[in-house]
Amino acid sequence: MELNLCLGVSMFSLLRSESFKRSGFNLLPVAAILCVGLLGMVSLQAQEVQLPQELKSQQRQQAHQLISDFCQSGNTLQEREELLKQMQQMSEVVGDELLDYISEELNQQLQSYRSKFREQAASFQKTIQPDQESQINSLREKVIALSDREELTEEEIKEVADPARKTLTQWLIPDRQKVLDQSSSLSSQRRELLSQGREMDQCLKAIKQSISPPKESWLNRPSFEEYLISEEELACWELLPLPSEDRETLKENVEKLKPLDYQELRALHYTNLLRGLLGLRLLRVDLKLCAASRYHSKQMNDRDYFDHISPVEGMKTPWERANKFGTTASGENIFRGLTDGIEVVEGWFDSPGHHRNMMGKHTRIGLGRSGEYFTMMLGQD
Repeated sequence: MELNLCLGVSMFSLLRSESFKRSGFNLLPVAAILCVGLLGMVSLQAQEVQLPQELKSQQRQQAHQLISDFCQSGNTLQEREELLKQMQQMSEVVGDELLDYISEELNQQLQSYRSKFREQAASFQKTIQPDQESQINSLREKVIALSDREELTEEEIKEVADPARKTLTQWLIPDRQKVLDQSSSLSSQRRELLSQGREMDQCLKAIKQSISPPKESWLNRPSFEEYLISEEELACWELLPLPSEDRETLKENVEKLKPLDYQELRALHYTNLLRGLLGLRLLRVDLKLCAASRYHSKQMNDRDYFDHISPVEGMKTPWERANKFGTTASGENIFRGLTDGIEVVEGWFDSPGHHRNMMGKHTRIGLGRSGEYFTMMLGQD
């Protein structure tokens, strides 16, 4: 049984991560999973704006007028940006309401874009060719052999596992840019979406500048373009050729993933897809392990500590926490410093102890986060 902790200190690229500090203890699911919403960014409702009582009457009238003007159809991007700048002097609540409106507007277009992108990407789905099979198996065996080594080093991951993963990705996963290049209408729809997404980024920037300290949910948030790229990459990854038994596991996981935080969902789903790329069996989601993981992340966040050992009596070790939530655990990873689930998994992959846990001979997985604290718990039947 292994415990591993990881500290992240910078934004990672989606499929490669270099800069972070760590220490350690030694296509059915596509639509159902990704239709959870706009990155869990905000609640999507803004029909009736409720302003704080402390705002003076004149301020309330001004805020309502700004939002009303913003919501009018026909406004140019320049006019909207000017309205956003005026919001800078208003309250946090007003800013949230405006951000909600932009997200509601974007979410309608995102659903259409996601559907069209998946349809286009499906035409690029790859199959394992007979002449590639032995090469694919050889690369997978090299990485799996590394994952089994107790003395695994970061250098070995970088020199063997990362290049093998890159090659397997090229062979088995459609290229996101090629999907976009193939369809002028998809690219056009994407440009329009990005234009509106930048409005949301501008709104958030204005809010950050006017509120001190900014809300936790605004910190380390990726730009809309970064988010869109990650969604496109994930849609391509979900076209990975998998055995029917693993496809069934993904299907069974769909319903379990629905109540999860969106970044928890992304991290769990991506971990399984990484295992599938390397020829490992996919893990079944254990909601009790998710609850135990979320509990520990929240305790670390609330009590400002970072350790596998909790100060809470009866919840000190991962095994105690799993037992309290009615299940068992065989390993645990923890992370602090990022809010994007895929970036967290990338960090764990390049860290020896975390890597061995994620790629180990487990059968179940749970994950929970609180702010920038993530906990992954693994179990064996």
